Amino acid sequence: MPVRSVSPNELSAMNAAEPRPLIIDVRTENERSSFGWIDGSISIAQQGIAQFLQHTPPDREALIIIVCQTGARSAAAARQFAEAGYTNIGDLSGGMLSWMLRRLPVRR
Repeated sequence: MPVRSVSPNELSAMNAAEPRPLIIDVRTENERSSFGWIDGSISIAQQGIAQFLQHTPPDREALIIIVCQTGARSAAAARQFAEAGYTNIGDLSGGMLSWMLRRLPVRR
């Protein structure tokens, strides 16, 4: 199943509704602390995705949105989820930079 691109505004609306998506932030802890993060997101560095999928896989049909700083790393991580059989995967278009340009809320 293909990974869908999700705009910052779409993700903001998804995150305000129930059930909320699982938002996985694949940036480094330094990036998260420097730039902030989306409320409710969990931090799993990109190199930790394979281990996460192996040890604590979420529901394969749950909505999962992958986030990084600009969109490149999240696209690669989203493909990992899709290749592992997850069917409802999204990638934040433009990453956190796009999110912040739209002045959407950021946690620090």
